[in-house]
Amino acid sequence: MTDLRGRITVAAQELFAAEGIEGISMRKIADRVGVTATALYRHFRDKDAILDALISAGLTVLSDYLDPALRARDPERRLRGLIDAYLRFALEQPRYFDLAFLVPSASTRMSEELERHNRATFKMAIEQVAACMQVGIFRQGDPIETAVYLWSTAHGLVTLHRMNRFGGDAAQFERLYRGAIEHAMEGLRPAGARRPAPPASRAAGREAILRDET
Repeated sequence: MTDLRGRITVAAQELFAAEGIEGISMRKIADRVGVTATALYRHFRDKDAILDALISAGLTVLSDYLDPALRARDPERRLRGLIDAYLRFALEQPRYFDLAFLVPSASTRMSEELERHNRATFKMAIEQVAACMQVGIFRQGDPIETAVYLWSTAHGLVTLHRMNRFGGDAAQFERLYRGAIEHAMEGLRPAGARRPAPPASRAAGREAILRDET
């Protein structure tokens, strides 16, 4: 890649993937690209501008995970697909997840972009919840409150996992996550439509939490 701005962005992405946001500095980027630090400022006004580019890249990656879920034919499959894509994004792109959801942005412009993107993502979830209510998959209620409940369950679990509160076993965490989401969604169904959760799903949470205590 001969475009210097592009090379700088790639170098920043590589440093970010290897060392996280704390590992990014103008000096390290310049060394990786093979230019002086001064040359970077001809293309990016400061480090925050480079972080802006990283956040934009991360949001694009997140969209690549979420968009296929919306191709499903029924709203419950679309909703489950969004929740599952959120998990896969967090597990497969952990640094981008942290940057998008856990690390405060120093840039007002990027804070606003993140907020717009998160609102759009949340709107997709609300629409699927509302559709589930409309066709009787979920009992009637406030779609926004229900979407907040599901998202906060998913986000809380993933955040605790990122903080290593469930141990480091990703496969076991996936079982815990899916079991908890299944339990949450079953609780939203009309009383006569609820299905018992599989024993393995119910046990997954206990295994993940108690594993290090035995």
